[in-house]
Order: sequence, then structure tokens, then C-alpha cells
Amino acid sequence: QKEEDQRDLYARSFVEPGLENLNLKEFRVNATLFDLLSAFRTVLQGIPEEQLTGLSEEMFTVQQKIGEIMGKFKKSKRLEFARLFSAVCSKLEIIVTFLAILELIKTRRIIARQAQLFSKIWLYERKTTS
Repeated sequence: QKEEDQRDLYARSFVEPGLENLNLKEFRVNATLFDLLSAFRTVLQGIPEEQLTGLSEEMFTVQQKIGEIMGKFKKSKRLEFARLFSAVCSKLEIIVTFLAILELIKTRRIIARQAQLFSKIWLYERKTTS
């Protein structure tokens, strides 16, 4: 009897809150911490050594970088993970930018998605439903 009852039930598909307006059909895979670390390693390997000036006197805070990243979402619906590191000048700035991304994901302000495993990672702002 239970099998017959279940056959007649249809579940609604789940849409994550705040992502209704984004076309995420091609981005089926949520990026994991290991995907982010792998992408971060690739970014580090792609930056010429002469561009990395070591730990500079300039101070960057995670909060400042969070503000910069969230400000970029005002111009674009999505950001490519690797592009966030294209304008950095020091190792400290790279590290602080990566920590800011991790903090934004942890606090559920952004999500990281990719079309398939090992493809580009895209960051999307999670819209609050208030």
C-alpha cells in the first residue's frame, strides 16, 4: 500500500533562496573547498614571480576585501574566481582576497558554482529575501 501511495506523489524541485532570477542551469555543481583550493593553487602558479613583491607594507583586511568583492556584484551578476586575483600586487593581498572569499561563502553571502567538475569557478551573490 505504501508503495502505491508513493507512486502518486510528486516532489517539487528545490530552488535555493535568493537565486530565482539567475540562470544556473549550466552551473549544476557547487564548488567545494577542495575545488576552491585547487583553483587558488592554479591562480598562484599563473602569477609571475616578479609580480609578487612579497609581504608588503600595505595592509589589507578581510573586511576591506569583502567590501571590494561585494561592490563588484553591483556591476555584474557573477564573478570569475580567478579574475579576482588578476589585479593583486602582493602575496598578502592574494591571501587576504582568498580569505575574504571563504568568509563570504561561510556566511552564505555568496555561492561558488561551476558547470562541471574541474571547470571555471563562478561566484554568485546570494540575494537576501527579506
